[in-house]
Amino acid sequence: MAIRPIDVRRKEFKNVFRGYDANQVDDFLDAVADEFERTYTENQRMREEISSLRERLQQFEELEESIRAALVHAEQAANDLRESARREAENLRESARREAELTIREAKSRSHQMLADSSGRVERVQESYEALQEAKRKFANDFRHLLKTYMEMLDNLEISTAKEIESSLRERLDTESVAVAREAARSEQEEPEGVGVAAEETRRIEPEQLPVSSEEPEEKEPEVEPSSVPEAGEEGEARAAAEQAAEEAPERGPLAEEEAPEQEEFFEQPAREEREEDNRIFRASRFLRRRG
Repeated sequence: MAIRPIDVRRKEFKNVFRGYDANQVDDFLDAVADEFERTYTENQRMREEISSLRERLQQFEELEESIRAALVHAEQAANDLRESARREAENLRESARREAELTIREAKSRSHQMLADSSGRVERVQESYEALQEAKRKFANDFRHLLKTYMEMLDNLEISTAKEIESSLRERLDTESVAVAREAARSEQEEPEGVGVAAEETRRIEPEQLPVSSEEPEEKEPEVEPSSVPEAGEEGEARAAAEQAAEEAPERGPLAEEEAPEQEEFFEQPAREEREEDNRIFRASRFLRRRG
């Protein structure tokens, strides 16, 4: 049974004979009641404080759980983020490696194709150059033989007959020169544009590294007798006219000697232009071979 301070104060005892002093008992009960009330009040205060502390402790425990859960979540998020970053880095590295390999393969393929094309162009240019050189040598030899024969014939002809033969000779040489020039132009048109660019680049960048002599070695001219020239067509007619004029007219040595340098200069101009064009083609071929 719980005893309150008010119960102590209201407690009454019966009077008996030879009992305690009522006043002393009342005073003692009052003192006990006061002390009990103080203790009771203190106990109540302690209880309330304990209850408040328990509530705060509960709050702290809940906060601790929340903080612990947040820490666990943050750690899990950090782990997930690290894993995602690692996977993304691996993907980027793999993608970069594949792109680099693809780029290298494409570059190698293009370079090989360019080298093959350049080699083919160089071969075609070289073949064209050699064919032109052969045609030029053949034309030069034929021209020398024919010119020497005609000059020997002109020495024995009158002025009028010499002019007719000179006109015939020029027409034939012009025809042959035009044929050779057309062949060279057709060969140049068949060449790819890269050859012209390479030739221009060669002339601009390597003017001193690719010196090519424009002078062709002179071939020894064999002595040709007038009787060895075939007398067919215009040549046969010229030969017959020369023999007839030799019997009827005096020699025209001084006039032939004056006209010979002019004729040589006139007929050598296309040859010089041809040599310059051949030199440009040759420099272009050497430039492409160096780059290949």
